[in-house]
Amino acid sequence: MKIAVVDSGFDLTNYDLNLKYPMVGVHYFLKDNEVYEDDDITDYLGHGTAITNLIFDELKIYEDIELHVIKVFDRELKTHFSVINKALSYCYDKNIDVVNISVGITSSNRELKEWCEKLNSKNTIIFAAHDLRFFNVFPACYSSVINVCAPQKNSPIPSGKYGIIDDKSKRYNIVAYGGKTRLKWLENKILYLGGVSFACPKILAIAMRDILTHYGEDSLNIDLVLEVLRSHAFVTIESTDVFQMPDIEGRIGIFPFNKEMHSLLRFYENEIKVVLDMRGRGL
Repeated sequence: MKIAVVDSGFDLTNYDLNLKYPMVGVHYFLKDNEVYEDDDITDYLGHGTAITNLIFDELKIYEDIELHVIKVFDRELKTHFSVINKALSYCYDKNIDVVNISVGITSSNRELKEWCEKLNSKNTIIFAAHDLRFFNVFPACYSSVINVCAPQKNSPIPSGKYGIIDDKSKRYNIVAYGGKTRLKWLENKILYLGGVSFACPKILAIAMRDILTHYGEDSLNIDLVLEVLRSHAFVTIESTDVFQMPDIEGRIGIFPFNKEMHSLLRFYENEIKVVLDMRGRGL
């Protein structure tokens, strides 16, 4: 099984992982509006190292797993559509089975959507993180992707569990535990952090562990993954509750909403659909 982690690279001093699985790495980066590549997957942030280790810790008893580390971040958790698209094209060309993308971009991109659909049609499973501070996060919100969100406060999900969001318009919505998780960081340090970035790979690993144990790698397909996730879900959450995300793709957003912005909106002729209070009071 080929598993790709699209993130900040990997700390190659983590010898346990390097000895267990063959690792393939590639680094994509933007320079002068062009995407370049090299083989330097050095992780300067720790984010990608932690995510890769979360997957490994769940699947370490299985043989024949090939890890592909696709570095799209350098020294900041910032990247560009064109870099993500290049990473997904790599997954397509290399026949990757499962992809983890703990990356969220708040505006859609036609080429990104097309790559997700192409991978889906090829039976490649994409797990993507959805930061609940934002309504639409891509690629998580595409219907060809398994969308994983993880509220860190007032979550109905206990540690080690996850739920299914019952939304008839979208097949794949997972709500995971977003509290603090033990993470293997740079230079083999241990940190305890929470958030959807680390919940997403755990959901991926839980699903793959079940499939490898009970079905085998050759049975992997998107419908089986969904069936496995549903069968072990801790709870089913109605789509009408707080995790439902209104569709505001393609509409304008204004921030901060101060007196100057209020004055501008007096001349805005279209209907205002939603106002978001960034201090946490909601819609």
